[in-house]
Amino acid sequence: MKFIEKSKIFLKLSKYLFKYGNKDIFSDVGINIDEKTSSSSIDEDAKDFVKDLESLGPTYIKLGQLLSTRRELLPKEFIEALKRLQSNVEPISFDEVKSVIEEEFETKISHLYESFDENPLATASLGQVHRATLKDGVEVVVKVQRPRIAKVISDDLIVIRKIVNFLNDHSESFRRFHAKSIVDEFESNIIRELNYLDEAFNLNKINNNLKSFENIIFPTSYKSYTTERVLTMDFIDGKNLNNLSEFAVTEIDGKTLANDIFKAYLKQIFVDGFFHSDPHLGNILLINNKKIGILDLGMVTRLGPELRQDLLALIVSISSGKGKETAEQAFSLASNIDGVSEDVAGFKESISHMVKEEYDRSIDQMKAGSVLMDISKIASRSGLYFPQELTSIARTLMYLDDLGRILDPQFNPHLAVRENALTLFKANYSSDLSFSDLFLGANEIKKFIHEFPTKINRILDDVTDQKFKIKVDAIDEVLLLRGIQKVANRITTGLILAAMIVSAAMMMKVESGFTLFGYPGLAILLFAFAFIGSFSLILNILFKDK
Repeated sequence: MKFIEKSKIFLKLSKYLFKYGNKDIFSDVGINIDEKTSSSSIDEDAKDFVKDLESLGPTYIKLGQLLSTRRELLPKEFIEALKRLQSNVEPISFDEVKSVIEEEFETKISHLYESFDENPLATASLGQVHRATLKDGVEVVVKVQRPRIAKVISDDLIVIRKIVNFLNDHSESFRRFHAKSIVDEFESNIIRELNYLDEAFNLNKINNNLKSFENIIFPTSYKSYTTERVLTMDFIDGKNLNNLSEFAVTEIDGKTLANDIFKAYLKQIFVDGFFHSDPHLGNILLINNKKIGILDLGMVTRLGPELRQDLLALIVSISSGKGKETAEQAFSLASNIDGVSEDVAGFKESISHMVKEEYDRSIDQMKAGSVLMDISKIASRSGLYFPQELTSIARTLMYLDDLGRILDPQFNPHLAVRENALTLFKANYSSDLSFSDLFLGANEIKKFIHEFPTKINRILDDVTDQKFKIKVDAIDEVLLLRGIQKVANRITTGLILAAMIVSAAMMMKVESGFTLFGYPGLAILLFAFAFIGSFSLILNILFKDK
């Protein structure tokens, strides 16, 4: 029976890919799409695509939500239609909610909560949220996972992978989208979202990381009331930004809030290396017209130190309008797609041109996240792809672009990046400088000092025995020999001066009838000769060496 159900889903999904997919993908595998199948308008196709995804179930709704941020993959009409999938999901019954809670805690729901609202506060593809009150009177919200959803998603992921692997093996046009990385990202995100203990950890960590941002509120979780399928959090009372009127926006200090949110996310991404990567408008609340509340931290992304620094350099070069530098930085982050020919020159030229165009746009047209998505689009056309983390940053910045425009129509994301660039760089590098780094560095210096005399002796022995060789092309032999002789002389002089300093230091302890300034005279003279010789050697090196 399970095999039959999986086969049905496989066939249905294949039909939708055939119906809406790129014709080149299917011609590569020997299937010709009849032009008549594309007779409807692209807007109608987009709406039908969303309906078909909804009919396939929660996994495909989540996949659609991910695709709604991947403008390099789909036409803008499909992107707009898919944004509807951020909400409007059918709720599950209260009996099912109650059953999940009582299974997780092995007790009646009345023993856990003083009151529990049977009507959901919000619904989503993986679960839904209800208001409740704890026994001590604290108001909370309870996020409850849909029954059996983990098994459904596991089965769906198997089907999706089979189709992607088949098309990846047989179609170069499909390989250019690097769909395998998209599926990897999707699977990683959705598996983490299914474990509410992970989300509770994310809430606590980001709350701690952003405690200096007083205008941004994240709920805190209640450990005793949280399991893998039930998450209890603070209730945050606010208005959803999706529902704000233009008049309501004029009542708030949108410029300050927009800047604070952007700074907070720049810190998360480029300093902490741990950021909330799903700040779509459905997750944002306005609290008392003064603060912003951010919900649903099931989706986060982690960044290593080196990648953070490289991505920060990329973002700053984009925001500064430096097309050539952006192209070089982007190429250093890109990888080649197996089985696809790459066009490096075209990649760099397209990115350089796009960044310059973006820099010349008016403020109300500037969008930081869209530029990153466009870079990914250029990469797929050129046979290249980027790390998943860059796509997560692009998606996050796209959401922040929309949020910034609502709060402040004149919000300039590129200016915000430039204004915070120095602070971000300093914080980024200082956060990576740990005690272990200092210890290892000091150890390397000690090792170098300890081994330096031995290595110098080996070089001098090789020079003396005529074993010292330098392999170079197109050289002036006479100039080279003079250079080697100069090196040998300088090294010898340096060793003699060092020996004089050591001898003088040892003689300082020997009593002598001949003294200068109250110290053994010969030791003082050796110190003086060593000082004059060292000073002369330094002057020669600075002003005469080439």
